[in-house]
Amino acid sequence: MASISFKDLPTIRCEKCDNKTFRQVVVLKKLSSLISPTGEEDILPIKVFICEKCGAICKDTLDDEILEDFKKEGIIRDIILT
Repeated sequence: MASISFKDLPTIRCEKCDNKTFRQVVVLKKLSSLISPTGEEDILPIKVFICEKCGAICKDTLDDEILEDFKKEGIIRDIILT
């Protein structure tokens, strides 16, 4: 197996402003006791990476279902879905 060098890995850039740095924030979702495997209410943290320069979400780090839910709920208003 060949070794991997960081210089060979592409850097993810913001799709809105081309910035290369992001900060991590957490969106908390509440899991109802009716569907929880433990039968108790729970809190689920979802990591979201946001561009430090313009605040756009890095959509590469979330699946489409979560992105659409965030957009519908107004959690992230300036979501970039290009």
